[in-house]
Amino acid sequence: MKKNLAYLILFLLLTVAVMWMMQNGGLSTLKSDLKNFALADTGSVTKIILTDKEGHKVTLERESINRWRVNNKYEVNQVKMNTLLETMKAVEVKSPVPAKDKSSVVIDLATRHTLVQVYKGEDMIKSYFVGVQTTDQLGTYMLMENSRSPFITHIPGFNGYLTVRYFTKELDWKTRRVFDSKAEDIEYISVTYPANTGESFIVSNDAGKLSVVPLEVKHVTGPVSTQFLSYYAASFRSIMYEGYDQAFDARKADSVAALTPYCIMEVKNKNGEKNTLRIFYKGIDERTMQQFDEKTKQPLSIDPERYFALLNGEKNLVIIQQYVFGNLLRSYQDFFQQAQAKK
Repeated sequence: MKKNLAYLILFLLLTVAVMWMMQNGGLSTLKSDLKNFALADTGSVTKIILTDKEGHKVTLERESINRWRVNNKYEVNQVKMNTLLETMKAVEVKSPVPAKDKSSVVIDLATRHTLVQVYKGEDMIKSYFVGVQTTDQLGTYMLMENSRSPFITHIPGFNGYLTVRYFTKELDWKTRRVFDSKAEDIEYISVTYPANTGESFIVSNDAGKLSVVPLEVKHVTGPVSTQFLSYYAASFRSIMYEGYDQAFDARKADSVAALTPYCIMEVKNKNGEKNTLRIFYKGIDERTMQQFDEKTKQPLSIDPERYFALLNGEKNLVIIQQYVFGNLLRSYQDFFQQAQAKK
């Protein structure tokens, strides 16, 4: 009798507790927490840590409204950062994982996932696992940390999966920007050709007045084209490298770095920011579209379309395009030839 009374009291207490939680949103809050992957206010996020099962880890930290740094080393590509933040804000649960698939999805998430940890200041406000795509590639499996209830998520109106937006390789997050200076913000531009110092020059900006001087003393044959000088100084906006050498390794980078550069380009802004790019010739490979000299029809040994380059003190070998950098790779004589051409 006493045992039955105890069970009755326990049942009543549980009933009261459940009714209270239903009235006060306790159960709905619990269920919501298990599937609430979205961030309503991404503007308050200060840090995001992404870690995969292969040991790759990136820490993205906000420095200002539109400036982030990866692993306290490189400035982040803001377009990619915006995509991640927009994804975190717009992601919604499409449906629960069907009961028949739940076990296999949980096991798969345990072996293939990216752990996403989101911080506001020192507080972690969100932690969940991002898995692979669904069979139709229109959904992405996600699971809250400390939960065993996975969900299929998506972004309404977007036909695709979200896994690829949570990437974990450091260099993939790094901005590809080399130079991005307004002409009025530049203090000087130095362009040096070690094998041909007669083509080397410095463009200076003195209180808005631009001038160009050679790096070695030589006879000036005419007036400088002020129009071309202004055009040149204005050409250092949004200059990007193409990407990284796919066959990159430390030894290859060291061997290139030991060579004499074709060109050393340095831009210093008035705020003290300085970027130096060492440019090296690149040999022909399978990506080179022009394999032969157009006049002689002989095989080329130097790629006419791309160069290797090293930015500042970094050891990552990048590839730059002649199409992008051609207007910057000028000689001292160009500033006079443009003036002569107008006569």
